[in-house]
Amino acid sequence: MDSVRLKYASKEKILKELEGIDKSTLREPRVKKTTKKGGKGGGGGRNKRADIIKQLQESPCYQCSEFEAHLLQANSQSKNQKEMGKLVRNFKDEGLIKNTEFKNKIRVLKELGFITKDDVLDVKGKFAQHISSADIVILTMFVFEGGLISLKDDEMIASLAMTMTKAGGGSEDDIHPDYLPPSFFENKTLIEELGNQVVELEDKFGVQDELKEAKSRLNLAFPLVAYEWAKKTKFSEICKMSFQEAGTMITALRSLVKLCEELSLAFDEIDNKETSERFKKLSEEMRRDILFLPSLYYGKDAKLLEGE
Repeated sequence: MDSVRLKYASKEKILKELEGIDKSTLREPRVKKTTKKGGKGGGGGRNKRADIIKQLQESPCYQCSEFEAHLLQANSQSKNQKEMGKLVRNFKDEGLIKNTEFKNKIRVLKELGFITKDDVLDVKGKFAQHISSADIVILTMFVFEGGLISLKDDEMIASLAMTMTKAGGGSEDDIHPDYLPPSFFENKTLIEELGNQVVELEDKFGVQDELKEAKSRLNLAFPLVAYEWAKKTKFSEICKMSFQEAGTMITALRSLVKLCEELSLAFDEIDNKETSERFKKLSEEMRRDILFLPSLYYGKDAKLLEGE
């Protein structure tokens, strides 16, 4: 029977047509078989676990007196491999990594003290895996060099802005000494030295896809913007001081807020609770209203742009 006609025909016509059908030619509707599958409610997880336990019990290893210790070691190695994979993916900022490239970067990270010779994340590695809004290696090395945390909040933010990766660019013209503190220029020199160290190791171990110049790793576009924003300078005044467009500055400041949140988690990971709380508070203070406006140029938003 034509489904289109059934949809639009009158009720009487449909009944009349149904009466004329030879019922002996009709078949019972096919019943869809239901089968349990893995997932929620299907019991798949329980069955899989039972199969694994059965395989373990039948294995000769199960009779070993050190079976439990070996199993824990295997689980630990699996976890370490996943953590290293995450660290290297952040390092390259891509989801897929060629095996040789992965191994070369692991060698670089081992040389820099992020990973131990036993393929376990060291303190630097545990810290670094929380960072995604900055150059993960250089920022971590910079933090562990010491001196950063002793700075005032606004000076610390200015130096951290150099390591940001989400909005790069800028030149020496963006970092005039009349507007930025002496600590910034000291840290700029330090970060360049750390960058050179990373570049040399990448060359040594055959890492092919990284920036080969330390200065090109520095973000010089927004330290001034970040510094003034941390000092609670009005946004309209910052716009007069910077060569950057307003929308680009907003994007960079949002990334900086996210970086502070990541640093809070990273310091918490290495049990530095005091500094973790400091960055958490700093991220909240940096989240001034203008960063989350739907528009900077219309209606009440334009007034906020002038007033912030």
